[in-house]
Amino acid sequence: MTPSVSWTKAGLWLCFFLGAKASVACDGDVLLACDMAGSSKQLETCLIGDRVRYAFGAADMPDLVLERHVRDVLYEPWPGVGRSIWHVTGFQVDDITYRVFLNIDRLSDPPGAQSAGVIVEQNGEELARLDCDPATIRGAGDPSPVFFAKEKAGQVYDRDGQVWRDLR
Repeated sequence: MTPSVSWTKAGLWLCFFLGAKASVACDGDVLLACDMAGSSKQLETCLIGDRVRYAFGAADMPDLVLERHVRDVLYEPWPGVGRSIWHVTGFQVDDITYRVFLNIDRLSDPPGAQSAGVIVEQNGEELARLDCDPATIRGAGDPSPVFFAKEKAGQVYDRDGQVWRDLR
């Protein structure tokens, strides 16, 4: 049986996760950076003006770098309730989505325990989940820069519909 074109593409994207740290020098605000648990790879997201960059892989030469205008980045802000403060920033390539998440547990002991990582999806189905080593999570930890950059770019978040809408 021949694999479908989209499965082959998904397999190619997943191969980036199978091996070696990702840090392309961020000349903006580091949103989230970490070393992947059980791996020598790194993950970094960065806001540079009106662009958001995702890098994954070796520090000196990432396997995958995606850069999008802030209007084209998927962004799910924390709704303001619950035990954890969280947000998700997503980067799409065809039918593959890289969802970078950060979770801060407000009730942990000690308070503020963090978890983060990336979930790779194809058409909404999870293909892989890679977690950060919690001791290495760094960056702003504040999702507000992306939220405010999207607003500045002419988008508004509809909390009821949980979607971003264009004002232009």
